[in-house]
Amino acid sequence: MATLYALSQTAYKHFKEKAPYDTGNLRDHGITLEKTGVNEYTVSIGAPDAPYAVYTNEVWVSPKWNGKKNPNEHWIDKAVTDVVMMIAGMLDGMIATHDGQDDRWLNRSYWDSPEGQAKIKEYGIDDIYSIVG
Repeated sequence: MATLYALSQTAYKHFKEKAPYDTGNLRDHGITLEKTGVNEYTVSIGAPDAPYAVYTNEVWVSPKWNGKKNPNEHWIDKAVTDVVMMIAGMLDGMIATHDGQDDRWLNRSYWDSPEGQAKIKEYGIDDIYSIVG
């Protein structure tokens, strides 16, 4: 069974790997892993050194971009989905999700199903994933 630290490291490393790269600041200084409690780690994207991180994930609406599409649009959302799948595999397919309505034990095959894929899209980045070990 994977340790909580190993699961946290998986998320941290994947976000760093998937971060858009221009100057390297976001990847090198804007993604952090911190022990925030006895059994708790927090991966932060943006951190004080890269407060612009949120804009790397969003649709470009400013006239500055002349209608161009953000090439990194939704990179955080996609990385979260990847991490959920990776961690589910590390936990033998077991993860729990909370959607504000109910708690359900879900297995990896659920996320691969059409219903699971629809839920991933529905939940987006705002879903709270509780990793169960």
